[in-house]
Amino acid sequence: MLAGYWRYTYQIVSIWNDYYYLDINDVEESTSSPGEYNIFGTDEYGGLVVAGYDPTYGNYSLYDSGSIIDLFYVYDFSGGGVVSGCYYQIDNSDGSWSRCYAMTGILLSLTKNAATAKSAIQSSQNEKESEAKQEVNDLESQDITAKSNKIDPSVRESYKRLKAIYSDR
Repeated sequence: MLAGYWRYTYQIVSIWNDYYYLDINDVEESTSSPGEYNIFGTDEYGGLVVAGYDPTYGNYSLYDSGSIIDLFYVYDFSGGGVVSGCYYQIDNSDGSWSRCYAMTGILLSLTKNAATAKSAIQSSQNEKESEAKQEVNDLESQDITAKSNKIDPSVRESYKRLKAIYSDR
């Protein structure tokens, strides 16, 4: 079950935590793939996100659009209220992808009321995106194998699918 208030944690150089609320009351069936559902919610700054299960590739994913980078998570459930998989950064200036950074997610609460949402202004989100992008750039500039052509095509397709759903909203 994707609904609820989640904390996703991953490490580039620093350890990062991103918070998402996926609203059980905001689920829509896909218009292109009957039987496939997507759930909408918000990030810690109040921005729209979309998540879902991709039966073609057998993975769950979450798309979080940013002004500097997009955040994209691909994962599976590893237990009740726990997910694990990959965090990717997609650079909005040139479309390049970071490598997979291991991530875990923990369901903190089923309701938004019980969640302690962070309040932040837009500039804080941009600062966070800039810092995360810089860490990836610094780390991956030293690692030739981290180039975006190493991304599994199924991950790219899941990203395109959720980004299109997000854009249609």
